[in-house]
Amino acid sequence: MKKNPIAIFLPADIKEKNNSAVARIEMFKYLKNINFDIYHFGNVGPYYSEASPKNLSMYYKILKKFKRNHFKNPYQLIWATLTPIIMALFASRFRKLFKIPLIIDVRDPGISSVVLKYSKNNWRFKIAKKIEKWIYSQADKICAVTPELKTFISKQFEIPSSKIEIISNATTFKQTNKTPIKKEFQVFFGGNFAPYQVIDKVLKNIARNKKHHDSFVFSFYGYNPKKQPELLRIIKENHLDGFVKLNPAIERQKLFKKLSESHIALVPISGLNHPELYDYAIPLKFYEALSYSKPILLYVGTKASKNALKRHQIGLTCSDNENIFDKLKQLKKNYDYYQSNCQKTIYLRQKEAMKLEKIINKLLLK
Repeated sequence: MKKNPIAIFLPADIKEKNNSAVARIEMFKYLKNINFDIYHFGNVGPYYSEASPKNLSMYYKILKKFKRNHFKNPYQLIWATLTPIIMALFASRFRKLFKIPLIIDVRDPGISSVVLKYSKNNWRFKIAKKIEKWIYSQADKICAVTPELKTFISKQFEIPSSKIEIISNATTFKQTNKTPIKKEFQVFFGGNFAPYQVIDKVLKNIARNKKHHDSFVFSFYGYNPKKQPELLRIIKENHLDGFVKLNPAIERQKLFKKLSESHIALVPISGLNHPELYDYAIPLKFYEALSYSKPILLYVGTKASKNALKRHQIGLTCSDNENIFDKLKQLKKNYDYYQSNCQKTIYLRQKEAMKLEKIINKLLLK
């Protein structure tokens, strides 16, 4: 059976296994009737600094490579993630030039969200919104990661909802083992301590309420040279080191083993001063926790992650002004209930890939 060649425009190196864009591409491995080439545009940022001489040179090489490969074995479809903008613009241009169907994959609100810190009457926002709307209008299909993001795109850019499909982020396996309750209740986090993960706020909450810490032990795995000194300072100054451990980053399989041995998965995420940048997405850590059937403590959270948590009854949300230990004690008290719901909630890339395959097959038949 002849396989259909597909071009994938990606903003990250395929080797970056913890990158959400790369995680999306994992779905393609389950599609039996296609071959795909990946064009790596580099992590150049979604809006700014994309016209530097270095980047322009890279884009020119990608353009040449795409044309050369296309003329050898014509691509049947282009898949491009949004952002960065330049990648989506190239994809839209190629779609028109070579008459190839185009799917735009959206994991965040996109280009205009980057300039939402300006007034919506600001010229930057108006231009960004027009560009983003034009890109969506050029796509044959748009894939959004959550129902909330689908609604946002449809309303904000006047795109028919029938043009937008939901392809959730997911993981490759599901473990349904029950976690034995021990004297120490393990709370796990693994990540890169990025600002939007608000680990500093989590630690300050723990510090404010440490007299209630009971049998909870926190294990944080990750590294961020800009945030590390501050996090260590909070732990030391508040004498948290007896039950809060800040561990160095470890290899992903070892990280997942630590997650599997824990009781509760801590998923902190916040848009900080710009919640609209994150409100429509669910972090991969959310799905990774579910893959091990771990009840989730969502700290602050996004609109989409709060809705998913409530819909499946798989954990609790803790706002920054609530006592984190009150929430943890509720999870511990009703642990069997939340873990049972986690066991029943499944997001597998294999299933999402089947949905994607139907979308691609329909476009190829046109």
